[in-house]
Amino acid sequence: MAKLMFVENQNGKQFAIRIIGKGDTYGRNRGLTFKEDNQLIEFYDVEGSGEEYFDELGQYIERYYIKTIMEMEGDGLNLSADVAEWCIEDTNIEKIQQWIKKLGIENVA
Repeated sequence: MAKLMFVENQNGKQFAIRIIGKGDTYGRNRGLTFKEDNQLIEFYDVEGSGEEYFDELGQYIERYYIKTIMEMEGDGLNLSADVAEWCIEDTNIEKIQQWIKKLGIENVA
């Protein structure tokens, strides 16, 4: 089962963050099944969640391997060059990294 957390950036924009492991469904209408060992992390803008064109978590923004997030240090994350408010500061990246460690996710190679 996918794991979920929420963060809010310094401008008040809220994001849902979802971890996808082997066997979890993902993609449009959760139509794909993830088959790799290395887990993914997805980011959603929660504004508009459940609306006709968005996922129940909100508008899908981007997906990364967990390893990529775990290797980040001090930079924050700009999720889209086209949407200025889709940025997550370093303090939230650190919270996400701590959450991943707390979940005991090991396969981040």
